[in-house]
Amino acid sequence: MKINEEKIKILEHCPLCQEKYKKGDFFVVEEGEQGKTLHITCPVCHHALLARVTVTNSGIYSLALVTDLDKEDAIRIAHRKSISQKDVLAFHKLIRNNSEYFMYSLTK
Repeated sequence: MKINEEKIKILEHCPLCQEKYKKGDFFVVEEGEQGKTLHITCPVCHHALLARVTVTNSGIYSLALVTDLDKEDAIRIAHRKSISQKDVLAFHKLIRNNSEYFMYSLTK
């Protein structure tokens, strides 16, 4: 099922200032068969949202969050390789084995 502007009316107002979004405020970060990830910038208060809009046989679902990312950041992050379990375990081991240095680096 294709998502078009008519189907994303649920995202028609800025949640912070209630200004109505215009068509040019939406930027598609990534698009797949089941949905889109959008970056939306309010023309008045300039706050931004990242929104995931998904279409299923049951209906349209959206999840949006306020962000300080601009659309270029959103694109960069969306196309980054995911963090694996192996990466998390390696980072944990690094912190555990070097905890004093790690804590010092955080407070520096």
